[in-house]
Amino acid sequence: MTHIAQTQSDGGGPAHVLAVENDPFPRLLQVIFEPAVDPEQVNGFAAFLSIELHDFDGWIARARAAAGTLYPARVVLIDLRTGLGRTVAK
Repeated sequence: MTHIAQTQSDGGGPAHVLAVENDPFPRLLQVIFEPAVDPEQVNGFAAFLSIELHDFDGWIARARAAAGTLYPARVVLIDLRTGLGRTVAK
């Protein structure tokens, strides 16, 4: 499950917020959309996907380009048991 909200950017950060389920695969969205994501997370996904995806950096660049104005965005991980609405409101 993914929810996208647009916020006003103050020029210092992303204007979009992506709320995604806190699950291993949706965390890949952090790697795609958050420019300041932890390099260990990027390296972990690159290693995990290396068998099928030989040009991980190129794939990320193409995904960001395809996202258009949605990139960059802040990705918020949601535990679905706590409710999407309460987390997005924060």
